[in-house]
Amino acid sequence: MNILKGFESLIQRQSEIDEEVKELRKDEKVQKYLELQTERENIRSVQSDLYKAFKEDQFDKCNHMWVTVLSDKDREEGCTYDYHGCVKCGLNKSVYYLVNLYGTTDMLTDDQKIMYEYLQTHDTVGRLVKAKCDLTTATLFYRKLKKIHPNASDEVIAEYLKRLIRDANELNKDNGYAKIKVNTSA
Repeated sequence: MNILKGFESLIQRQSEIDEEVKELRKDEKVQKYLELQTERENIRSVQSDLYKAFKEDQFDKCNHMWVTVLSDKDREEGCTYDYHGCVKCGLNKSVYYLVNLYGTTDMLTDDQKIMYEYLQTHDTVGRLVKAKCDLTTATLFYRKLKKIHPNASDEVIAEYLKRLIRDANELNKDNGYAKIKVNTSA
């Protein structure tokens, strides 16, 4: 089959499909299906907008407590950039690293895109805990400490958190950051 005949064959098949779709759209069940699909897409869009607003509100109201979640040494400049994550709300500035690495936000998850957009337009201040740890582990440590010491100030919790991460890092020196299992059931 030459190229022209293949192309003409595809045009013919596309025309047949278009006619079949046109006939199917006349069916009440198909119309109902299409209406429901449209409604579902509208709901998803509103849910997405509400979720983004919820996360931004959560970030706005948080009295951030930052830990270093990533350090990146720039070989050309010879300096190290630290990226911080909040153990309270999950806001994670390492999204900047990912955008720099990939050169786009397309590789970010939906939550990471929300964080990146938020960080582009908001100043974020808070308490820096001078400790390096992955955000998941640091957040588990923070929650455990708040459960054990519910009335402790952020200053006290930050000091406990720093010690806990330091101790975990000592146990796990090869990784450079804390990655130990935490019993969260108590």
